[in-house]
Amino acid sequence: MRQRSEIPSIYQTFTDMILTQFNAKIKTFRADCASEYISNTMRSILQSHGTLFQQSCPYTHEQNGVAERKHRHVLETAHALLLSSSVLCIFWAAAVLTSVNLIDITPSPVLANKTPHERLYSSPPDYSMLRTSGCTCYVLRPLTERTKLSARSAKCVLLGISSEHKGYCCYDPLTCHLLISRHVSFVEDSLFSPSS
Repeated sequence: MRQRSEIPSIYQTFTDMILTQFNAKIKTFRADCASEYISNTMRSILQSHGTLFQQSCPYTHEQNGVAERKHRHVLETAHALLLSSSVLCIFWAAAVLTSVNLIDITPSPVLANKTPHERLYSSPPDYSMLRTSGCTCYVLRPLTERTKLSARSAKCVLLGISSEHKGYCCYDPLTCHLLISRHVSFVEDSLFSPSS
């Protein structure tokens, strides 16, 4: 999201995804009194879906307690990932996506030691793609990007699992490019260091 005015269209897309993927409707939408939530466009979208709209009182974040706590949990996990790895802070979005993924597949005592993923999809999560965030990895370069004498792989730092592909998101500091690939070799006991 680049501007807050995009919220109605983002919400509409999210609502459509929830309906398509889970055959469910959002019953209640609770937000603060920010103008983007109380706009006529947003209200008409909520009304057309039969969604109740609730506002928290001004300057009372505690009324959005569940959202505020989950937001804090996600950001603290992302912060811990960034601090424990050598991933640059500019990749905070990748750290947030990774933290959400980790929270989603971690058993919770609140859910009788089941994972949120398991509760939502009625099947256990797949842990096979999990790797150490920030570790050194080698991404196989496609044939179109290499010659007979060039390196076959690029030394990168693992940012996480791609949210849109069945592969990994890696950063090549030499070319300053993000690489998405399933052909990756990991050195998980070594955090990325460009000089080593």
